[in-house]
Amino acid sequence: MFDYIDKLRKKPEPERRKTVLFISIGVTLVVAIIWGVAIGMRISGTNFTIDQEKMKEDVPSLVDTFSNFFNQVEKITSSASDLASTTAGLESLGEASSTEGMTETDTTGETVMESATTTQ
Repeated sequence: MFDYIDKLRKKPEPERRKTVLFISIGVTLVVAIIWGVAIGMRISGTNFTIDQEKMKEDVPSLVDTFSNFFNQVEKITSSASDLASTTAGLESLGEASSTEGMTETDTTGETVMESATTTQ
């Protein structure tokens, strides 16, 4: 092997490049063949049969999936619209009942909030 490398070093560069190209192609082919055989052996031991009954149980139909999706979206939008209407109702209630000039008391009769605008 070392003699071959010494002879190759003495040859002109185009011939060395040609030799290196052929050697690299050969090594690549050997690796690809070994890889292909290994993959073939792994695949040959694999069982590719499909149990149709199990498949029907595990995978929902496309129609069921989309109908469930749309039902969930409808629930979310209806709860969001209910929340928006409740919030709007509370805001309008807050605007209608102004605390100006009023005093609030708790269940014990103590003053909790006094009006911010008092005349002296």
